[in-house]
Amino acid sequence: MKKMGQPLDVEGNSRRQSRRRVEDKKFTPEQQGLINTVELAIDWNMDVAPEDVEEYHRLVDGKGGMRMARKRQLTEFGVRVKSELDRKGWTQRELADKCGINYRVVHDVLVGLNRKPENVRRIKEVLEFVDIVV
Repeated sequence: MKKMGQPLDVEGNSRRQSRRRVEDKKFTPEQQGLINTVELAIDWNMDVAPEDVEEYHRLVDGKGGMRMARKRQLTEFGVRVKSELDRKGWTQRELADKCGINYRVVHDVLVGLNRKPENVRRIKEVLEFVDIVV
């Protein structure tokens, strides 16, 4: 006798995998309602409007949700660094290499997520900033 597995969504992922992806995000009640409706329809092999499936994937696959909607703004220091990078023709990755830190750390410093004095000091030294205080 063949054992039944987890119900699969339209991409072949188990419902448990889909739930894990959804639980990590925050959705409006309207968005959560759409997600629940589409997942129930998939479980019961019911027809789902293509635009609902498209919106479901947009939300669940990481391009939606309230957390993803907010873009990080550059801090004053970040704006100054960015303009200096543009003037020198460098990318954030090139700056990171010259500083000896990961390029993600550079981004985090520019948007205010990372305020470790050591990282800021390295960036200031490489860009030769003297008059700036963060």
